[in-house]
Amino acid sequence: MQDDFAGRRSKCPKCNTVLYVPGMAPVSAKPITRPIPSACPDAQTTRPVATTHKLMACHVCGQQIATTAASCPKCGAPNNWLHPEIERFRNSLGEFGNMPPFNVKWEHSVLRGNAAVKRGAPATSDLGIKAMAGGFLCMLVGSLLPDDLSIIVPWVLGPLGFFGGLVLILASNFQSTKTTDCLVSFVIDFSESPPKWQSDDDEFWKDVRRFFANPVVS
Repeated sequence: MQDDFAGRRSKCPKCNTVLYVPGMAPVSAKPITRPIPSACPDAQTTRPVATTHKLMACHVCGQQIATTAASCPKCGAPNNWLHPEIERFRNSLGEFGNMPPFNVKWEHSVLRGNAAVKRGAPATSDLGIKAMAGGFLCMLVGSLLPDDLSIIVPWVLGPLGFFGGLVLILASNFQSTKTTDCLVSFVIDFSESPPKWQSDDDEFWKDVRRFFANPVVS
């Protein structure tokens, strides 16, 4: 039917019924757009609507899945994908032998680590307990030592260690205790750009932070 008849009434040539010929809406060739907020309220900037997904191929069936997915929705295989920088860190753990022992765990784009430390009041109290134990041991076995040691060790060093340790334990009760006195931790999230680093003790984790500050460019 020609567009000239749009919006007119006409009779059906077979049954003489009066019909209304509707008009056809014009088809736009432009993509659907959505306004972008702007500092200027009068601005009329628009852009095509687009959605971006971070996808990867399932290592079993090849199905495209999100890198953050727990498993493949097609075959059910667990998603063991790791960000390349976390993979590099995992393969380089032997380089941190100069640091106190620490634990790490990773999942996709996030790496977490923690370590037990003794600082402040916990460190003072721990030293006091060791001093008391050493002093008590000197008093207990010092008399078995030969010559002058049988007098110096149990009657001088022993009491000094025991009472010195007791003073340290009492002093620890007057020290302020911080979260980092017992446990320090860090988190780095590679899903953000640049990667987001969080730590409650940057000095302790300085080697780990320096490692990620120099990424390998492939």
